[in-house]
Amino acid sequence: MYLKENGAFLNSIRPYYLLSYHEFLNFQKQDQNKDHVNIAFLKISEKKFNYIQNDSWVQLVFQIIKVKLNYLKKNII
Repeated sequence: MYLKENGAFLNSIRPYYLLSYHEFLNFQKQDQNKDHVNIAFLKISEKKFNYIQNDSWVQLVFQIIKVKLNYLKKNII
């Protein structure tokens, strides 16, 4: 919440892509009983997951850096 309130763009990052692949599979098993399950979401390979996971982490780190730099910029000026 803090990051979004301070200008971070996190809409494209899904929390389950920040998990390890095995944690993601466990999450899928728990989430299968819900009505909003996407079929493509259930059939993701480990290779594709790793690509999305790395991209999500890079985006998150960049947004944290952005918020921190904006905070420093506001306090310097």
